[in-house]
Amino acid sequence: AMPVWEMVVDLVREALFLLAHLFGGSIGAAIAALSIIVRVALLPLTVRFALRTRALQRRMQEIQPELQRELERLRRRHAGDSRALGQAVRALYARKGVRMVPEGAMLTTGVQLPIGLALYQAIVSGVVPGSAFLWIADLVRPDAALAILTAGLTGAASVAAAPATTPGAQSPW
Repeated sequence: AMPVWEMVVDLVREALFLLAHLFGGSIGAAIAALSIIVRVALLPLTVRFALRTRALQRRMQEIQPELQRELERLRRRHAGDSRALGQAVRALYARKGVRMVPEGAMLTTGVQLPIGLALYQAIVSGVVPGSAFLWIADLVRPDAALAILTAGLTGAASVAAAPATTPGAQSPW
């Protein structure tokens, strides 16, 4: 019997080859298309997580002044004992009804991570060396331009998605 993981990777690999056939043999276009299909399929989960994160940020802004006073008090009380400070901060957040991690974060990650890993493994094990796409001469080999582009876009997205902070506000950590 074939392990479940290998069946998942084979399914992703077959989807890639089907899409490559539809795109005139371009495995790169197939990878891009499958990535878009997966992102669209996961959109309801992603939107739900984003809305919960936004609600958490609003709640944090509402209680920010009170939270800052409490955090300063806790820092003074537990100076030198970072473990006790961490426990006290977690207890404070719990009393205020604020989660340290938005609800659904683990589910979102737990769904996206295996899909991404299966796609990666299907690409690494199924792409023919020398397959080219756009400026990438070989999809099997690392590409510095793609890595730089990805890092730049990720950084820009992080900056764009960062919540606005109140002047003078400090992180609880």
